[in-house]
Amino acid sequence: MDPTEKLQKIVSILSDPFSDVSQLTEREKEAAKLGSYGFKLREIAVEMGISVSTAGDYISKVQKKTGLNKGELTRAFIEKIVEVLMSRQD
Repeated sequence: MDPTEKLQKIVSILSDPFSDVSQLTEREKEAAKLGSYGFKLREIAVEMGISVSTAGDYISKVQKKTGLNKGELTRAFIEKIVEVLMSRQD
């Protein structure tokens, strides 16, 4: 899958949880967003009020469902943020 396809897939899944058969739960989306912002598992756990183990489980499920690793998730979010900011300048 090329980078554009990966970005489209993750943005689609995270923006519309019903867009894919392997949909993400709200908690998985929350963990993915925090992870993409650079939060470590311990920080994700504190922010979400869960154990580090559960935070790791959420991230693993997101990676499995999307086919993206943490770095790719981060890049996808950064690219989406830049796209949104650029569209607001028009």
